[in-house]
Amino acid sequence: MLRRLSLRDFVIVCELDIELGAGFTALTGETGAGKSILIDALQLTLGSRGDAGVVREGAARADLSAEFDVSPALAAQLRPWLEEAGFDTAELDERGGRLLLRRVVDAQGKSRAWVNGGTATLAQLRELGEQLVDIHGQHAWQSLTRADSVRALVDAQAAVDTAALQSSWAARREARRRLDEARARQADLERERERLQWQIGELAKLAPQPDEWEALNAEHTRLSHGQSILDAARVALDMVSEAELNAEGLTSRAIDALDEVAGVEPRLVNALEVLREAQAQLQDAAHSLNGVLGHTELDPDRLGELDARLSAWMGLARRYRRQAHELPELLQAWQAELTELDAATDLAALERDATQAHAAWLKAAQAASKLRKQAAPKLSEAVTAAMQTLGMAGGRFEVAFLVALGQSLLGNYALAKEVVPLVQEGDPLGKVYHLTLRPVAERQCYFTDPELALYLDFARMRQSPRDPAHFTRVLNAEEGFTPPGLLFGLSYAWYLDNRFASHIEYKMAITRAEVSDLVPAQVKSQARRLEMIDFFRTVVFRQ
Repeated sequence: MLRRLSLRDFVIVCELDIELGAGFTALTGETGAGKSILIDALQLTLGSRGDAGVVREGAARADLSAEFDVSPALAAQLRPWLEEAGFDTAELDERGGRLLLRRVVDAQGKSRAWVNGGTATLAQLRELGEQLVDIHGQHAWQSLTRADSVRALVDAQAAVDTAALQSSWAARREARRRLDEARARQADLERERERLQWQIGELAKLAPQPDEWEALNAEHTRLSHGQSILDAARVALDMVSEAELNAEGLTSRAIDALDEVAGVEPRLVNALEVLREAQAQLQDAAHSLNGVLGHTELDPDRLGELDARLSAWMGLARRYRRQAHELPELLQAWQAELTELDAATDLAALERDATQAHAAWLKAAQAASKLRKQAAPKLSEAVTAAMQTLGMAGGRFEVAFLVALGQSLLGNYALAKEVVPLVQEGDPLGKVYHLTLRPVAERQCYFTDPELALYLDFARMRQSPRDPAHFTRVLNAEEGFTPPGLLFGLSYAWYLDNRFASHIEYKMAITRAEVSDLVPAQVKSQARRLEMIDFFRTVVFRQ
């Protein structure tokens, strides 16, 4: 539901904020009061084309924003699309949430758009807007010419679980992405794998253990100072108990002297107790010193082993630019990374995952298609019957599945599809659509390789001179784009009955124009479309 609409410097409006409550809202006014300006502003916010004419005279830019409250069902439907496009979904959960769309058009006609604060294209705004708003007017029926709108109606009639279908499609796409990425990076991954194996081999020879570095240093320090420790312990033991004149003996004599008179002078009792405690502590000290002298050995061989191991630790630490005590953690991290690389380079497993994901999606899609085909006639009959009572006697509403049928002729022709942003010095200039064909031996397609290349040329895809299987198309920042597969399905449906593909009918209308009425660019477009019609007649339908 539209919650808020904000206009700044739009046409004749300086500043306007409209807050809409729940339920039905009516905006009324005389002709010319500005009602249509609000609709125009909303349409512009939802991705319709705009130019410098929408900027209020004297202003630098027109700034429009629309805030929507999203229901839980719509939030669940939009979240995968928003996440895939890179938009923030923090305010969408199982209870619904909010969406904020913003559009700015400057005085030079340049346009920028945002969805939840993230930069968006006009195509993305339009796609999102179709899910949020349905504008009913003189041409409201045109929403029924959009395949996704009709599909939503059919799905509602057929009770299709679109969430499960979208989930299986997302899983299929992710499995395919991992496989394609692994194939494209196979050489790099193999080099990285070999590097890691060599590094792990070096560290594995050392086999550093957690806390070993500290233990080695402590033992090395003790052994390297062994003689000094023995000498100091011997001198201390002599002074405490073994010399002719020692602390323990003197303390014993002092105790004997006080013991004789302590009964007469109570003040000496405390001193006597302190001396006895001191005597006990001296005896403990003597015992400890004897233990040190009895167990401390000079072991030059062990000291040499420690020197060599500490040197190996330090050498590897310097080579990999780490602190010596970090080597055990580094070894574990490399081993984990190697495990991930092994999984990424296991093409057989990735292909198996992709095949399973495709089969799961195909099963879900076939089940949905079956329900849709069963529900389509019932929907057509219900809408047609309703039309007879709405002043459209004789009107007919029909749902056809020609687009998908046309697309199926291409089969599994595409190995990989990718849209890459085109950026210069941080500014988005547009996008590049990359299409890689599957090898002919693996391709299940209605067309031969030359026929497929000819169609892709009609779709304005440019073949790489270095790689005949690679095609690209450069799109400007605001250009709409119909992928080759969808374009083929729409063209197929249009060729059979132009009522079922108004999007293509709009483009094909130029074929009926007189050449003398067209500018050179339109003449070129007309020729390309006539060639495509001829392609469908001679190649697709073999007429």
